[in-house]
Amino acid sequence: MAYSTFIIIVVTSTALATTQHESTFDFKKEQQNTDSKNMNLYGKINTSESTKPCNCVLTTCHCSGSGLQSIPDNLPTYITVLDLFTNSIELLPNKTFCVYPTLQILILEANQINRLNTESFVCLSKLIFLNLRNNSLEMTRGTYPRGVFKPLNSLLVLYINLGTKKSLDTYEYPDEALGDLTTLRVLHMDGISNKTFGEGFIAMKSLRTLSLSGFEGFCNLSILSRETFVNLSQLTKLNISSCHMKHTSLPKDIFLPLKKLMVLDIHNNYLIGLEKFTQVMSVLKESKSDLRALIATAVISRFSLGITVNSSLADVLPTNLTFLEARNNCFEYIDADVFAKLPRRLRYVEMGSNRFVFGDYVKKLILLKNLEILKLNGWNFLSNIPVNFPHLQAETLFFDENFPDNGVDEKEKLNLTFPLKLNTIDISTAGLKYILTELEVNSANNVENLILSNNYFPTLTGPFRGFNKLKYLEIRRVLVSEIRPAFFKYFPSLLTLNLEGNNLADLFEKNAHGNFSLFEDLSNLTSLDLSENQLRSLPRDMFKGLDNLEILNLQGNSMWNFTVSISHMRKLKLLNLSRSEITHFPLDIRHHIDTLSNTTAGVQVDLSLSPLRCDCENFEFLQWMVKSPAFDQSFSQYMCSDDNDTIKCIRDQYSETLRSLGKKCPEHGTLFSVVLAGTLCLLSFVLIGALYRFRWKLRYLYYMAYRNLNVRDNAQRLGNFRYDVFVSYASEEEGFVMSHVMRELCARGLTLCIHGRDFSVGDYIASNIVTAVHESRKTLVVLTQKFVASKWCNYELQMANMESVHTGRQVLVILIKESIPSRDLGTDLLYHIRSNTYKLYPQADEREEEAVFKGFWDKLAHDIKV
Repeated sequence: MAYSTFIIIVVTSTALATTQHESTFDFKKEQQNTDSKNMNLYGKINTSESTKPCNCVLTTCHCSGSGLQSIPDNLPTYITVLDLFTNSIELLPNKTFCVYPTLQILILEANQINRLNTESFVCLSKLIFLNLRNNSLEMTRGTYPRGVFKPLNSLLVLYINLGTKKSLDTYEYPDEALGDLTTLRVLHMDGISNKTFGEGFIAMKSLRTLSLSGFEGFCNLSILSRETFVNLSQLTKLNISSCHMKHTSLPKDIFLPLKKLMVLDIHNNYLIGLEKFTQVMSVLKESKSDLRALIATAVISRFSLGITVNSSLADVLPTNLTFLEARNNCFEYIDADVFAKLPRRLRYVEMGSNRFVFGDYVKKLILLKNLEILKLNGWNFLSNIPVNFPHLQAETLFFDENFPDNGVDEKEKLNLTFPLKLNTIDISTAGLKYILTELEVNSANNVENLILSNNYFPTLTGPFRGFNKLKYLEIRRVLVSEIRPAFFKYFPSLLTLNLEGNNLADLFEKNAHGNFSLFEDLSNLTSLDLSENQLRSLPRDMFKGLDNLEILNLQGNSMWNFTVSISHMRKLKLLNLSRSEITHFPLDIRHHIDTLSNTTAGVQVDLSLSPLRCDCENFEFLQWMVKSPAFDQSFSQYMCSDDNDTIKCIRDQYSETLRSLGKKCPEHGTLFSVVLAGTLCLLSFVLIGALYRFRWKLRYLYYMAYRNLNVRDNAQRLGNFRYDVFVSYASEEEGFVMSHVMRELCARGLTLCIHGRDFSVGDYIASNIVTAVHESRKTLVVLTQKFVASKWCNYELQMANMESVHTGRQVLVILIKESIPSRDLGTDLLYHIRSNTYKLYPQADEREEEAVFKGFWDKLAHDIKV
């Protein structure tokens, strides 16, 4: 595992140096990753605490900080990693490592080694990483004897920096010893003034990265010559940052021997000055340099006057440059023609910590067609009072005595146009002070990340239009106290919004009781950070519309309760309320958390460092919290507030607290349970009674609504009924209905609705019945024994009655065809007979009493028409 980790580091460190086609766009990220991985390689080992001198796991032995004065010889012989960081070792005797012939990584950083012996590293032919940093290995004759590194024929990375503590004329680069490292790719060493890298470096044919940085070691390159780097033509990456380089002793062709150089880091050499920097770059460009990455931060004194950058600077930048960092250089203005002359391949530009004023040059950004990341962020720093008068150079080439007009037409509407490949804009810590009012950018842009943090934007009014693909918006610590809802209206793709560390308490409190949904338009948002905003209360519907939210961070606020609605957040994975004043959750919040906990993804809730109330009223909440899978069951950094408002830390996962409350509060729990159960039972009975009491009306209204949604030809809407009468009868009476009722009533000009003939095929029976009743002037019930026994006949009778109640018109006409005992009719049917028009069907022979039947049908037809 150690070997594979190390190989990753080596590949990352030398990627730019070993392939001509490797882009330098991610140079800074790679550099940070490399540093991080190197620290992971031995930094984690360093912090290992053990009572034993060494702690060996598999093939790795950690012996850091053990007070060792010599190399231990009692470790497993097969180890591949040996960490001896921060001990008191002074000598490396000859062949001292021969007991560990399989070593691949050896860390001797921060010991007291002051010289090496010729055979100190004998037997280490498999070693690929050696760290001798921060010892007393000064670069004088005898410290690195000839042949000391010859056994290391597999070595790839070597650290010997921070061995030199001061500048002496007697110092020399140990090229005779280093010349044996023909496989070495990465070398970190100290930089010394007025010295040349000797001929031994020519033999180091694999060397690609050389770091002399004063940030990680000692570096003084105040005097350089044309021959300083003449023997390092194989380098592709050179780091000489913070090396006290001076414009007076820096030859303009200093880098000319570095024919393969692709990455140059000269930042924090503020005595170079812009004029000398331009001369050096000009020579590089003329030499057809393949430089891809240039870090030129702070190459001008921060005490310099403001500088206008004109095309002269752009002209000297190498043609293949893709990565440019030029922070903290007192730039104030950029001539409009500069962008047209910058390298066409630029993908990453970082120009923060300058003094830029607004001007028409921003309209020329569109010319950087390959730009993907633009950083104008800065840093906060305080300068010491200078010991000497600040070094001021006459930057006559770039400084205009009469500062130019910003070139902006006051009548021209501000509309920014970004390069189509621009992905990230970072303008954090840039000293900006604005009310963020309306802003429009080209809608075809591809900006996904916008960072505006650590400036001063007290009011966000907006809207910002054109950021259609923006996914990440960071407005941290800008002292914003007012946000208008329109500000977030045009961010359709936004996934992450960070508003941490602002002053939004009054904004949310004054809208706490209104319909205030600030983020309603951010329907795709997955992460929202409102931490450290001094929030005291939140509007209930504040997070309305955030159905896709997965992370809600509200830590570090002063909220006493959490009653905001989150039931719509079905994808919530993290609810962070740590360091708040919240004492418990209401039931609806708990139920939603329980629901989410039962899903595959689950949800995590953090209430650490919040004074949860530990009393009888909160007993049930504490029980729920301890059982809930949404909480870290170790309850690390959780607290309890008792009846006396005394706050204590929890050390036992609330077990003692719950035990104590269980003894103290049983009567409260029992009483509460009884009252709750009784209340629920009473409400259940009332609800069931109401449903039964209004069952027919509810069914009628339901099917009326269904009918209205599916209506086809509602003649009643035009003021007429579709039918004169809907005939309700048992199926056994169909013969009587068709041969008598339909014949007689049709003969008298009535239009009948007969279910066997007129009901719509495929529709619900109940819906057909409601439609027939509603579209007929009257409903004729042919009452027989079979009708009384039929469920659907009874349903037709009830729907006709509901139509009468709902519309206020008399609907029911009952034809009693045969004698039925009252006991068989039931209460409801008897009520309908007494309350509505009814007719008894004549029992005489129809042929004998023709006049009787004619009168009966005439009267029935008349009653239906009324």
